[in-house]
Order: sequence, then structure tokens, then C-alpha cells
Amino acid sequence: MIDAFNAINGYDSFHSKLLGYFKLSRWDATDRVLVSWPGNYYRYALDNYSWGYCAFQDFPTSTLQKADIFLTTHTATVNRSSVTGYCFDIDKDNVWPEGTGQMIVAYQKAGNFSSADYYLAEIEKLLVKSNLYPTAYGIPYSSNFGTHYANAPLWQGADTKPCVSSDAWYLFGVLQFDPMAVNYNKAIPLADKFWVN
Repeated sequence: MIDAFNAINGYDSFHSKLLGYFKLSRWDATDRVLVSWPGNYYRYALDNYSWGYCAFQDFPTSTLQKADIFLTTHTATVNRSSVTGYCFDIDKDNVWPEGTGQMIVAYQKAGNFSSADYYLAEIEKLLVKSNLYPTAYGIPYSSNFGTHYANAPLWQGADTKPCVSSDAWYLFGVLQFDPMAVNYNKAIPLADKFWVN
């Protein structure tokens, strides 16, 4: 829903209603973060932190520090390297390169290039050579076999085969490209910015 908010130009009733939904159903006013699954053990999800920061004007930079609840270190299946990055959720049973790439873009947007560069180097530890193209490399979906959001197991190969989403977010970080920047500047009334009130 965050990407839909960002993708549609301007600010109109669509955007206002979506922000109203986020405020009523997906905003944790105590921790001041967006949630994915209210009332559940897995209510927090990493992409709400990075995407919220990148999509919503004046979203608290403190959100990026709060994402440390997903920070973890694991041994990569592909090469046995120790890799530090972010998991999908709070079980922290793997490093999620796509989500770590999203955090890299958010750190760059916040001007925290030292953290962005650190996590870019960590993702590079996961590079795996393509079986089809001798000079090509990619990044798997996960550092090791584990679960994705909530507790459903990943598919076979998620930790060993290149994955487009991991590669894309890694390249966004390398190129310092924020895909949410295109429609970032919206005329959101201050009263609708529940995250600053």
C-alpha cells in the first residue's frame, strides 16, 4: 500500500483515505512505526520502516534506528561468509538482501552514507556466480535457509540462487537510486501527516 500511495501522482482523496487507514489500522502510536499485522507476534515488518521513510514526507528518521530490531548476522549458505543485515521480521533467522537493500536506500535518503556503504559491502558477500552466464553474478533472496515474513519456510534455492528483487535493491543502493523519490513531493496537509503530530 505504501508503494501505491507513492506511485499515484499528487495528493487527493485516494491518498487521504490511505493515510487515514494507516493512521487508524497500521500506526503504532507508542513506538511511532507502521505495523503490518496488528495484534500479532509478527506485527512489525522491515519494509514498513524503509518504505515509510522513503515514501512519506517528514517521516521520522528515528524509524531507521528502530529497524535495528530486525538486525542480525548469519552464515551465508553460498560461501559460508558471515553476513550482517536485516531480516524480514523479528525472528531474525536470516539476512534478507532485498530488505537490507531497501534500508540502504533509506540510509542514503537520510544522508547516512556510512551505514549505507557498510550494508552494501555486507550484501556483496552474498554474490553467487550464475550457472548460465559465466561473467554474471547475482544475490540470493536470503542469506541462509529460514523463514520469510511470519514463520512460513522459504522455498528451496532461496538461499543459493540469484533473485531479481535482491539484485534490484542492491543496484538501487549502488546507483543511489531511490524509486520512491519520483512522487515523493506531495502537497500532504500537515493535519494528514499523523507521523509528525
